Amino acid sequence: MGKVTNKQVIKELKKLKKKYKLDKLLLFGSRARGEELLTSDVDVIVISKTFSKIPFRDRPDKFLMAWPMPVDLEILCYTPEEIERKRKEYGLVREALKQGMEI
Repeated sequence: MGKVTNKQVIKELKKLKKKYKLDKLLLFGSRARGEELLTSDVDVIVISKTFSKIPFRDRPDKFLMAWPMPVDLEILCYTPEEIERKRKEYGLVREALKQGMEI
């Protein structure tokens, strides 16, 4: 497991957001709260209209393949409509939307 600073993580996330023309990218978890270790994974929610044509379980694949950092990327991918439904439900996504950091 490698060691990566938040500055490095945010730089790479910005590249992914630009490359894939994402509607929104949200960092959450320990790295968004400022409680990360250099070995902490990277938790993100990605929102894009293009996901409507892709099965839910396949959506993270291109991001995982493109992720250059030596720490794990944990990614949840939703359409804007799906994220609005999730916003109303109790759970991880709702909390991430409240406490996350938009990239």
